[in-house]
Amino acid sequence: WNSAGGKKWDQVSPKTNATEPGVLAFSGATNTTASRTTALVVDPDCDAKKCRVWIGAAGGGVWKTDDATKDNPDWKQVKPKELDQNSVGVLTLDPGDKKHDTLYLGTGEANRCGSGCEAGVGVYKSKDGGGNWEKLPAVCVSNPTYGCTTPGANAFLGRGIRSILIDPNNQNHILVGSAQAVRGLSHVIGIGGGTRLEPGANNVG
Repeated sequence: WNSAGGKKWDQVSPKTNATEPGVLAFSGATNTTASRTTALVVDPDCDAKKCRVWIGAAGGGVWKTDDATKDNPDWKQVKPKELDQNSVGVLTLDPGDKKHDTLYLGTGEANRCGSGCEAGVGVYKSKDGGGNWEKLPAVCVSNPTYGCTTPGANAFLGRGIRSILIDPNNQNHILVGSAQAVRGLSHVIGIGGGTRLEPGANNVG
């Protein structure tokens, strides 16, 4: 949070550490850990008294706070049970919604990394600031430039979604940019890494 023209930055993320139990870790060791923040959306009405912010974590779903400008903001994960998968690539606020409650979530992290950049399952929409999510239909249709691996199937299955743009003049006109993503956790980074690509994924674009 920058309130002084670039001269001062304040931490708005949780100030308590997260602990990963050893049983979940590749090494078997318990670790103090954090996740990559892959997406961030700030309510345009944000001010010093009230400020809604949503973030997407690489593999941790969507989190929201209503008091980002406070000393220690209270963050809560928003409806993870309604999402088929918690890998977040992008969050976009609908510019046509005057209340700033309509969000789009693109699953699948589109970053290039050797571990944890999980492929996604599609695009979700929330009309109440993340309180509830619905998965949007996305049927892949081949054209002369881009062919579908499985025509008629989910266009974004196995992809990492990098961007979602909403036409400010037509909320039903949505542009989505997708990239290659990996299947599962590699845990091997650098020379000799074992990246596994998602089988049956459609082409990028």
